Amino acid sequence: MRAVQLDQIKEIVHAVAPTLENASIRRAGKGECYEAWWVGDDHVFRVPLDKSEGRALEVEMAVLPQLAEKLEVKIPAPEFLWRDETTEYVVLGHRAVHGKPLTSERLAHLSSLRRDALAVVIARFFTQLHDYPLESVDVELPLVANLNGRRENISAIEKLVFPRMTSLDVAACIDMKKYFAPCPPEKWTLLHGDLGPEHIFVDENDEVTGIIDFGNLSRGDPSFDLSAVIYGSGLQFAREVLNHMMLGNAQEELVRARIRCTWEYLTWSVEELEEEHTNEVDAEIPKIAGLIDAVNLWWR
Repeated sequence: MRAVQLDQIKEIVHAVAPTLENASIRRAGKGECYEAWWVGDDHVFRVPLDKSEGRALEVEMAVLPQLAEKLEVKIPAPEFLWRDETTEYVVLGHRAVHGKPLTSERLAHLSSLRRDALAVVIARFFTQLHDYPLESVDVELPLVANLNGRRENISAIEKLVFPRMTSLDVAACIDMKKYFAPCPPEKWTLLHGDLGPEHIFVDENDEVTGIIDFGNLSRGDPSFDLSAVIYGSGLQFAREVLNHMMLGNAQEELVRARIRCTWEYLTWSVEELEEEHTNEVDAEIPKIAGLIDAVNLWWR
Protein backbone atom coordinates (compact mmCIF):
# COMPACT_ATOMS: atom_id res chain seq x y z
CA MET A 1 0.00 0.00 0.00
CA ARG A 2 1.33 3.41 -0.88
CA ALA A 3 2.32 5.79 1.90
CA VAL A 4 -0.45 8.15 2.96
CA GLN A 5 -0.10 11.90 2.78
CA LEU A 6 -0.97 14.54 5.33
CA ASP A 7 -4.01 15.70 3.37
CA GLN A 8 -5.40 12.16 3.33
CA ILE A 9 -5.06 11.82 7.10
CA LYS A 10 -6.78 15.19 7.55
CA GLU A 11 -9.70 13.99 5.41
CA ILE A 12 -9.99 10.75 7.38
CA VAL A 13 -9.88 12.53 10.74
CA HIS A 14 -12.57 14.93 9.50
CA ALA A 15 -14.75 11.96 8.46
CA VAL A 16 -14.50 9.81 11.60
CA ALA A 17 -13.33 12.12 14.38
CA PRO A 18 -14.65 15.66 13.75
CA THR A 19 -13.87 16.61 17.35
CA LEU A 20 -10.18 16.19 16.46
CA GLU A 21 -10.17 17.90 13.08
CA ASN A 22 -8.57 21.06 14.45
CA ALA A 23 -5.81 19.12 16.21
CA SER A 24 -2.26 19.25 14.89
CA ILE A 25 -1.35 16.26 12.72
CA ARG A 26 2.22 15.01 12.32
CA ARG A 27 3.89 11.80 11.25
CA ALA A 28 4.81 9.59 14.23
CA GLY A 29 6.87 6.98 12.39
CA LYS A 30 6.79 3.84 10.30
CA GLY A 31 7.23 0.22 11.37
CA GLU A 32 7.25 -3.06 9.49
CA CYS A 33 3.48 -3.18 9.07
CA TYR A 34 2.06 0.25 9.88
CA GLU A 35 2.61 3.94 9.49
CA ALA A 36 1.51 6.06 12.46
CA TRP A 37 0.36 9.67 12.73
CA TRP A 38 -0.08 11.82 15.81
CA VAL A 39 -3.44 13.61 15.90
CA GLY A 40 -3.10 16.13 18.69
CA ASP A 41 -1.17 14.93 21.73
CA ASP A 42 -3.43 12.08 22.82
CA HIS A 43 -4.42 10.16 19.69
CA VAL A 44 -2.52 8.02 17.19
CA PHE A 45 -3.92 6.97 13.82
CA ARG A 46 -2.35 3.86 12.27
CA VAL A 47 -2.40 2.97 8.58
CA PRO A 48 -1.37 -0.49 7.29
CA LEU A 49 1.43 -0.56 4.74
CA ASP A 50 -0.09 -3.67 3.20
CA LYS A 51 -3.80 -4.15 2.55
CA SER A 52 -3.74 -7.53 4.28
CA GLU A 53 -2.91 -5.84 7.60
CA GLY A 54 -6.23 -4.00 7.57
CA ARG A 55 -7.96 -7.06 8.99
CA ALA A 56 -5.77 -6.89 12.11
CA LEU A 57 -6.91 -3.31 12.71
CA GLU A 58 -10.54 -4.38 12.48
CA VAL A 59 -9.85 -7.13 15.04
CA GLU A 60 -8.29 -4.54 17.37
CA MET A 61 -11.35 -2.32 17.00
CA ALA A 62 -13.64 -5.21 17.90
CA VAL A 63 -11.68 -6.53 20.91
CA LEU A 64 -9.50 -3.89 22.55
CA PRO A 65 -12.10 -1.42 23.86
CA GLN A 66 -13.68 -4.18 25.98
CA LEU A 67 -10.35 -5.73 26.88
CA ALA A 68 -9.01 -2.37 28.08
CA GLU A 69 -11.67 -2.35 30.78
CA LYS A 70 -10.36 -5.66 32.17
CA LEU A 71 -6.65 -4.88 32.19
CA GLU A 72 -4.82 -2.97 34.91
CA VAL A 73 -2.12 -1.79 32.52
CA LYS A 74 -3.00 0.79 29.89
CA ILE A 75 -3.34 -0.31 26.27
CA PRO A 76 -4.17 1.69 23.11
CA ALA A 77 -7.93 1.13 23.04
CA PRO A 78 -9.32 2.13 19.60
CA GLU A 79 -11.97 4.80 19.22
CA PHE A 80 -12.18 5.36 15.46
CA LEU A 81 -12.16 3.08 12.43
CA TRP A 82 -12.29 4.28 8.83
CA ARG A 83 -12.68 1.84 5.97
CA ASP A 84 -13.00 2.51 2.26
CA GLU A 85 -15.26 -0.24 0.94
CA THR A 86 -13.91 0.16 -2.59
CA THR A 87 -10.17 0.02 -1.89
CA GLU A 88 -10.35 -1.79 1.50
CA TYR A 89 -8.15 0.99 2.82
CA VAL A 90 -8.30 0.92 6.66
CA VAL A 91 -7.24 3.45 9.29
CA LEU A 92 -7.51 2.96 13.05
CA GLY A 93 -7.43 5.77 15.63
CA HIS A 94 -6.83 5.18 19.34
CA ARG A 95 -5.82 6.91 22.52
CA ALA A 96 -2.05 7.11 22.75
CA VAL A 97 0.03 5.35 25.36
CA HIS A 98 2.69 7.81 26.46
CA GLY A 99 6.20 6.83 27.41
CA LYS A 100 9.27 5.36 25.77
CA PRO A 101 9.90 1.79 24.56
CA LEU A 102 11.73 -0.29 27.15
CA THR A 103 14.33 -1.78 24.69
CA SER A 104 16.45 -4.82 25.51
CA GLU A 105 19.41 -2.60 26.43
CA ARG A 106 17.37 -0.66 28.97
CA LEU A 107 16.01 -3.90 30.42
CA ALA A 108 19.55 -5.26 30.84
CA HIS A 109 20.54 -2.23 32.94
CA LEU A 110 17.55 -2.21 35.29
CA SER A 111 18.18 -2.72 38.98
CA SER A 112 17.04 -6.07 40.36
CA LEU A 113 14.23 -4.31 42.24
CA ARG A 114 12.95 -2.46 39.17
CA ARG A 115 13.34 -5.57 37.02
CA ASP A 116 11.25 -7.59 39.46
CA ALA A 117 8.58 -4.87 39.52
CA LEU A 118 8.47 -4.99 35.73
CA ALA A 119 8.12 -8.79 35.77
CA VAL A 120 5.17 -8.44 38.16
CA VAL A 121 3.37 -6.04 35.77
CA ILE A 122 3.95 -8.28 32.74
CA ALA A 123 2.87 -11.37 34.67
CA ARG A 124 -0.31 -9.60 35.76
CA PHE A 125 -0.95 -8.48 32.18
CA PHE A 126 -0.61 -12.02 30.83
CA THR A 127 -2.79 -13.46 33.59
CA GLN A 128 -5.61 -11.01 32.91
CA LEU A 129 -5.25 -11.31 29.14
CA HIS A 130 -5.29 -15.11 29.19
CA ASP A 131 -8.25 -15.13 31.60
CA TYR A 132 -10.34 -13.02 29.23
CA PRO A 133 -13.07 -15.38 27.93
CA LEU A 134 -12.69 -16.19 24.25
CA GLU A 135 -16.46 -16.60 24.00
CA SER A 136 -16.74 -12.86 24.70
CA VAL A 137 -14.84 -12.09 21.50
CA ASP A 138 -17.38 -11.63 18.70
CA VAL A 139 -14.87 -11.53 15.85
CA GLU A 140 -12.84 -14.33 14.29
CA LEU A 141 -9.31 -14.27 15.69
CA PRO A 142 -6.24 -15.66 13.92
CA LEU A 143 -5.19 -19.03 15.33
CA VAL A 144 -1.57 -19.51 16.39
CA ALA A 145 -0.31 -22.93 15.34
CA ASN A 146 0.92 -25.31 18.04
CA LEU A 147 4.40 -25.16 16.57
CA ASN A 148 5.92 -23.35 13.62
CA GLY A 149 6.87 -26.50 11.72
CA ARG A 150 5.19 -26.81 8.33
CA ARG A 151 6.99 -29.21 6.04
CA GLU A 152 8.30 -26.47 3.76
CA ASN A 153 9.70 -24.58 6.77
CA ILE A 154 11.43 -27.67 8.10
CA SER A 155 12.96 -28.43 4.69
CA ALA A 156 14.32 -24.88 4.45
CA ILE A 157 15.73 -25.07 7.98
CA GLU A 158 17.44 -28.38 7.20
CA LYS A 159 18.91 -26.96 4.00
CA LEU A 160 19.94 -23.48 5.12
CA VAL A 161 20.29 -23.25 8.91
CA PHE A 162 21.31 -26.67 10.23
CA PRO A 163 24.59 -26.68 8.25
CA ARG A 164 25.62 -23.56 10.22
CA MET A 165 25.05 -25.28 13.58
CA THR A 166 26.91 -27.98 15.50
CA SER A 167 25.73 -31.55 14.99
CA LEU A 168 24.83 -31.75 18.68
CA ASP A 169 22.55 -28.71 18.45
CA VAL A 170 20.95 -29.99 15.24
CA ALA A 171 20.16 -33.31 16.90
CA ALA A 172 18.72 -31.45 19.90
CA CYS A 173 16.42 -29.35 17.69
CA ILE A 174 15.05 -32.45 15.97
CA ASP A 175 14.61 -34.21 19.30
CA MET A 176 12.86 -31.33 21.07
CA LYS A 177 10.35 -30.91 18.25
CA LYS A 178 9.46 -34.57 18.69
CA TYR A 179 8.75 -33.94 22.36
CA PHE A 180 6.70 -30.78 21.86
CA ALA A 181 3.37 -31.27 23.67
CA PRO A 182 0.51 -29.51 21.83
CA CYS A 183 -1.84 -27.34 23.85
CA PRO A 184 -5.43 -28.72 23.65
CA PRO A 185 -8.07 -26.33 22.24
CA GLU A 186 -9.93 -26.13 25.54
CA LYS A 187 -6.86 -24.39 27.02
CA TRP A 188 -6.45 -21.82 24.25
CA THR A 189 -6.52 -18.19 25.33
CA LEU A 190 -6.42 -14.69 23.94
CA LEU A 191 -2.84 -13.74 22.98
CA HIS A 192 -0.95 -10.47 22.55
CA GLY A 193 1.34 -12.29 20.14
CA ASP A 194 4.39 -10.02 20.12
CA LEU A 195 5.37 -8.72 23.55
CA GLY A 196 8.99 -7.75 23.03
CA PRO A 197 10.56 -4.99 25.14
CA GLU A 198 9.89 -2.41 22.41
CA HIS A 199 6.16 -2.87 23.02
CA ILE A 200 6.42 -2.14 26.74
CA PHE A 201 6.35 1.60 27.41
CA VAL A 202 7.96 3.05 30.53
CA ASP A 203 8.47 6.48 32.07
CA GLU A 204 11.69 8.16 33.18
CA ASN A 205 11.64 6.04 36.35
CA ASP A 206 11.32 2.79 34.34
CA GLU A 207 7.78 2.25 35.57
CA VAL A 208 5.39 0.74 33.03
CA THR A 209 3.02 3.25 31.44
CA GLY A 210 1.39 0.84 29.02
CA ILE A 211 1.64 -2.00 26.53
CA ILE A 212 1.22 -1.37 22.81
CA ASP A 213 1.05 -3.08 19.40
CA PHE A 214 -1.77 -5.59 19.35
CA GLY A 215 -1.39 -6.18 15.62
CA ASN A 216 -0.80 -9.89 16.30
CA LEU A 217 -3.83 -10.28 18.56
CA SER A 218 -4.83 -13.92 18.24
CA ARG A 219 -5.93 -17.09 20.05
CA GLY A 220 -4.09 -20.29 20.85
CA ASP A 221 -1.50 -21.77 23.18
CA PRO A 222 -0.83 -19.28 26.03
CA SER A 223 2.85 -20.27 26.03
CA PHE A 224 3.13 -18.44 22.70
CA ASP A 225 3.15 -15.14 24.61
CA LEU A 226 5.94 -16.40 26.85
CA SER A 227 7.97 -17.47 23.81
CA ALA A 228 7.76 -13.88 22.52
CA VAL A 229 9.19 -12.70 25.84
CA ILE A 230 12.07 -15.18 25.50
CA TYR A 231 12.68 -14.07 21.92
CA GLY A 232 12.74 -10.36 22.77
CA SER A 233 13.86 -10.15 26.39
CA GLY A 234 15.73 -13.37 27.08
CA LEU A 235 15.10 -16.64 28.88
CA GLN A 236 15.89 -15.31 32.36
CA PHE A 237 13.32 -12.50 32.21
CA ALA A 238 10.72 -14.97 30.89
CA ARG A 239 11.40 -17.15 33.93
CA GLU A 240 10.97 -14.14 36.20
CA VAL A 241 7.62 -13.29 34.60
CA LEU A 242 6.47 -16.90 34.86
CA ASN A 243 7.42 -17.06 38.54
CA HIS A 244 4.93 -14.26 39.24
CA MET A 245 2.12 -15.89 37.24
CA MET A 246 1.70 -18.62 39.86
CA LEU A 247 0.72 -21.31 37.35
CA GLY A 248 0.36 -24.93 38.38
CA ASN A 249 1.81 -25.97 35.02
CA ALA A 250 4.60 -23.39 34.92
CA GLN A 251 7.34 -25.85 33.95
CA GLU A 252 5.24 -27.27 31.10
CA GLU A 253 4.49 -23.73 29.94
CA LEU A 254 8.18 -22.82 29.90
CA VAL A 255 9.15 -25.97 28.00
CA ARG A 256 6.58 -25.30 25.27
CA ALA A 257 7.57 -21.64 25.08
CA ARG A 258 11.28 -22.43 24.92
CA ILE A 259 10.85 -25.03 22.17
CA ARG A 260 8.59 -22.71 20.21
CA CYS A 261 11.07 -19.86 20.54
CA THR A 262 13.90 -22.09 19.28
CA TRP A 263 11.92 -22.87 16.15
CA GLU A 264 10.97 -19.22 15.72
CA TYR A 265 14.68 -18.42 15.69
CA LEU A 266 15.28 -21.13 13.09
CA THR A 267 12.42 -19.93 10.89
CA TRP A 268 13.59 -16.34 11.18
CA SER A 269 17.09 -17.46 10.19
CA VAL A 270 15.71 -19.04 7.01
CA GLU A 271 14.06 -15.75 6.04
CA GLU A 272 17.28 -13.82 6.65
CA LEU A 273 19.44 -16.32 4.76
CA GLU A 274 17.06 -16.22 1.81
CA GLU A 275 17.67 -12.47 1.74
CA GLU A 276 21.43 -13.14 2.03
CA HIS A 277 21.75 -11.60 5.50
CA THR A 278 24.25 -14.27 6.51
CA ASN A 279 26.15 -12.16 9.04
CA GLU A 280 22.97 -11.48 11.03
CA VAL A 281 22.15 -15.20 11.18
CA ASP A 282 25.69 -16.14 12.20
CA ALA A 283 25.36 -13.65 15.07
CA GLU A 284 22.10 -15.32 16.18
CA ILE A 285 23.34 -18.94 16.06
CA PRO A 286 24.95 -18.69 19.54
CA LYS A 287 21.59 -17.51 20.91
CA ILE A 288 19.95 -20.64 19.51
CA ALA A 289 22.69 -22.78 21.03
CA GLY A 290 22.22 -21.12 24.42
CA LEU A 291 18.47 -21.59 24.27
CA ILE A 292 18.80 -25.26 23.38
CA ASP A 293 21.43 -26.29 25.94
CA ALA A 294 21.88 -29.60 24.12
CA VAL A 295 23.82 -31.15 27.00
CA ASN A 296 20.87 -30.74 29.38
CA LEU A 297 17.79 -32.16 27.66
CA TRP A 298 15.31 -30.02 29.58
CA TRP A 299 12.40 -30.75 27.21
CA ARG A 300 12.06 -34.45 28.07
